[in-house]
Amino acid sequence: MSSVTQPVTSWDEFLLLPERPENAKRYELHDGEVVVVSLPRPWHLKRQTQIHRLLLPLAGERGIIACEFPYRPAPNLQYWVVDLAFVPQADWDTMPLEQWQVYAPPLIIEILSPSNTAVKINRQRMTAMSAGTLRRSGSSMRRSRRSRSAASTESRCMAAARRSRCRCSMGN
Repeated sequence: MSSVTQPVTSWDEFLLLPERPENAKRYELHDGEVVVVSLPRPWHLKRQTQIHRLLLPLAGERGIIACEFPYRPAPNLQYWVVDLAFVPQADWDTMPLEQWQVYAPPLIIEILSPSNTAVKINRQRMTAMSAGTLRRSGSSMRRSRRSRSAASTESRCMAAARRSRCRCSMGN
């Protein structure tokens, strides 16, 4: 049995792909592989909206909670869209308007659906963690140089997401 390898797609090549609104799909770039992703189903959007409403008051003026947030955790071979993300206000205010900068949000939430295989979720988690998003496991959380209020906000956001049975990753 032979295996066929797909050519690696660079960031510049990825940007040349046409948008696909006509068939309700979008592109992501996972380790240089172009992946076609369907838009969320109605049940997914309802769950996303519930979590968004829970997280908004927790984020307050410290940052934004974004749905379907595209992020680029590595310079060349990565471009993912996460279901929900917390982006600190300072980061949000300095993001360029015309290009995708290399950035991974400190808190990402993926709503588990049938299309989210364990391999895909683990791949995304590893990619995000490599770019600075940390996974919280159990009751321990690695603290960084972040202010206590931001860490506290993120802890409350994660607790709200946990109540909604979602996967969260958190950065330093």
